[in-house]
Amino acid sequence: MAALLNSWDGEAEKAVDIIAANQENMDQLAQINAELSLNEAVAYTEKENQLIDKLIQQQQLLLNSIKSERTEVAGRMKQLNQKNKVMTNYVSVKRESIFIDKGF
Repeated sequence: MAALLNSWDGEAEKAVDIIAANQENMDQLAQINAELSLNEAVAYTEKENQLIDKLIQQQQLLLNSIKSERTEVAGRMKQLNQKNKVMTNYVSVKRESIFIDKGF
């Protein structure tokens, strides 16, 4: 899981692939955490806790990258829609012949 997170190149598309690949591992980690209670003798060591925290932070970076990319794409789509609206309202699509009487 850490190797996949470390292989991220900063691109949102790659982040989606990494998150999908890590989803099973994250589900297993969540299940283990749910099974362990605070009172049990078996607990994570400090090193394991640090590793889990690091993985969670890296996963959060991936999600933030995807969210920002999604926001940027939504903005671009909005701009394109506005351009299309302006174009269709500004330029008449109908080609009707017009007769002009100059009064001769």
